[in-house]
Amino acid sequence: MTNGIRHRGTTLAFALALLFALALSFGAARSEAQTYWTDEANDRISRAEDDVPEDTTPPDTVFDGTPNEFTNESTVYFDFHSTESGSYFECDFGDDDWAFCSSPVTIYQVTQGHYVFRVRSTDSAGNVDPTPATFEFEVDQFAPVTTIDSGPEGTIDTSEVTFAFSADESPVQFTCTMDGIVASDCSSPTTYTDLPEGEHEFEVYSTDKFGNISDPVTRDFTIESESTVPTKPGNSFTFGKLKLNKKKGTATIQVKVPGKGTVFLIGSKTVKPALKQSRGKSTVTLAVAAKGKAAKTLKKVGKVKLAVRVRFTPTGGDARVKTKSLTLLKPRK
Repeated sequence: MTNGIRHRGTTLAFALALLFALALSFGAARSEAQTYWTDEANDRISRAEDDVPEDTTPPDTVFDGTPNEFTNESTVYFDFHSTESGSYFECDFGDDDWAFCSSPVTIYQVTQGHYVFRVRSTDSAGNVDPTPATFEFEVDQFAPVTTIDSGPEGTIDTSEVTFAFSADESPVQFTCTMDGIVASDCSSPTTYTDLPEGEHEFEVYSTDKFGNISDPVTRDFTIESESTVPTKPGNSFTFGKLKLNKKKGTATIQVKVPGKGTVFLIGSKTVKPALKQSRGKSTVTLAVAAKGKAAKTLKKVGKVKLAVRVRFTPTGGDARVKTKSLTLLKPRK
């Protein structure tokens, strides 16, 4: 009896041990199947957890918008992005002092000089752009001075004239007009032929590579012979006082005309038009106001330089156009 009980107990213990060993073997095989993958020869190749690559690729930072390489603006803008979403940015404006920033960046009160702006991005894995986006630009806010070096003046008896002129800086682009009819790019010297008898006015101004425009300079002369008989009224006029309204960001300009006619401030993309009639020899006052991009610049920066063109058409005579450079001022809010 006792031996029978012991036999059954031994058999039960052996069975339990066998089941436990099989369970361990199955668990190990299952763990092995989950941890390793094999090739066709059933050879173990690698662990699954080693199959996830680490992000070590840095982002690239790209400019979307910059100022001109040569500019006269005192406020400049930079737009940029990273090739990896979720990146943050750092900016440096020439002093190697990196600071957190975001696009767009606006820099105010930029004075004359050479500048370097850099921006770099860092992705969510901590990789830093090793080659920051870099933009160099130069600011010049001083207009050139244009001078007529030679050319006729007073009364002459020839229909062909030549003018030589220069500027106090280089390079510049000159713009010439005879009697205000057509303004066009020109170079020194410039010759005009087959001019009719009567009063004439030559005008020239220069624009530097930064966009600064010089004040125009003029030279008046008259072509006539002994048989010349004036048949049309004169169209020569001059500019008088300029008065600025800094509160409104506008101005008024005086135009001195020799007789009856129409005085017209020619509208453009940057200047609003204005019209007045003269009843005789008088001084006419025209309102000057910026519009479009010039109005936006005035609002942001507090000043804007304009080239104002005024046309006087005497009653019964020919029109004449002159250009006047001026700067509107308005306090920034």
